[in-house]
Amino acid sequence: FDELDDSPWVMQLYAQDETDWNPYLASLRSYLQPRAQGSAFSEFYLRFFGHHLRAVAKQGGLFEDRTVTKLPWRGQTRRVRLVVFRRAGNTPARRGQSPEQALNVICDRLLGGLSNAGIRARRL
Repeated sequence: FDELDDSPWVMQLYAQDETDWNPYLASLRSYLQPRAQGSAFSEFYLRFFGHHLRAVAKQGGLFEDRTVTKLPWRGQTRRVRLVVFRRAGNTPARRGQSPEQALNVICDRLLGGLSNAGIRARRL
């Protein structure tokens, strides 16, 4: 990010814990090889694993971790959203770029850097 004195870039992070395993189960189902789809074993496994995930994600947690966190342990996934913006107002274009073009360049660089670090990200 270019460090700007006027109209600086701002990054905000939002974290959300999700306990709905249905999207994961759908991706697991679609991962099955065609010859295994619909087999008795595959259907049993998906049903059994779905039951397991719903059990570990139940309200209040599966058990209390009394050793490390002193909190209820619960199966969940964390989704992190990153918002990048700046208040451009009537500031002149920098490097011949409109504010929208500058945002696109910054976001492309950010996505590339995250990808190189092994972090899967997508722009909304």
